[in-house]
Amino acid sequence: MRIALKNIKSDIYILGEIWMDSINWLRGDQYDSVMNYPLTTAINSFWNNSFETMENLKFRINRCYSMYQDQTNNSIFNLLDSHDTNRLWNNSKDSNECYAKLALLFSMQGTVCIYYGTEVEMDGEHDPDCRRTMPWTQINNGEFHNSISKLKTLIEIRKENEALQFGNLKFHDTNDKRLIYFSKTSNNQSIDIIINASEGNIQCKVTDSLFENNFNNGILGKNGVIICKSISLV
Repeated sequence: MRIALKNIKSDIYILGEIWMDSINWLRGDQYDSVMNYPLTTAINSFWNNSFETMENLKFRINRCYSMYQDQTNNSIFNLLDSHDTNRLWNNSKDSNECYAKLALLFSMQGTVCIYYGTEVEMDGEHDPDCRRTMPWTQINNGEFHNSISKLKTLIEIRKENEALQFGNLKFHDTNDKRLIYFSKTSNNQSIDIIINASEGNIQCKVTDSLFENNFNNGILGKNGVIICKSISLV
C-alpha cells in the first residue's frame, strides 16, 4: 500500500492509529507517523492525579520522544482527544485547565492535532457523544469569539517560532512540584513556558509575552499559562 500511495503522491502522509510503542511500524516501509497516545496519556494523567509531580510528567514526555528517531518525532501526531475518546473539555475541570493542556501540546515536537469543536469548547463523552455536530448558529453569532481567538493565537505563535516546533526541550526545577516550567531552544531562539498546575498562585516577571491565560498583574493563577521569550520566578 505504501509503495502504491507514494507513487501517486510522493509527499503523502501515512498515519497509523496505534496506541502503544509503534517502532515496528515506523521503519520506513509502512507508516510515516502514528498517533502519539503516550503523550495524551502523560498529559491527562498529570492533571487527573494531583499527587503526580513535574518529575513524573518529565519522565513520561521524555519517554515519548526517546522511543523514535527525530524524523518521526518531527511529524508525530500529537493529540488531546479524538473521534473515539472523551473530548478535552470533558476530561478537564475548567477552561483554564483546557488551555494549560493545549499550551503544553503546542509546545511539543511533532504535528499538533486539534479535534474539530475544540476551538468552541465543545464537550462530549465517549463515542458517539464526542461526534456531535458543530454549533454553527452560535459560532456565526460570535458566541465563541474569545475561545477561537485564543486557539488562533496558539497556532500563530507556534507557526512563527521554530523553537516551539522543533526546539530542544529542557525542564527547569522549582520548589513547587506541580509547576511545569521548561524552555524550548532552536538555533539562536529560546522560549520559556510555564504552567501553574499547583493550587496556589505564582509570582512571575515576564519579557516579550507571546501567550497568556489566567495571568494578571504578575500573578499566575491555578492552571495559568505563560509562553514568552523570558520569564523569572519571584
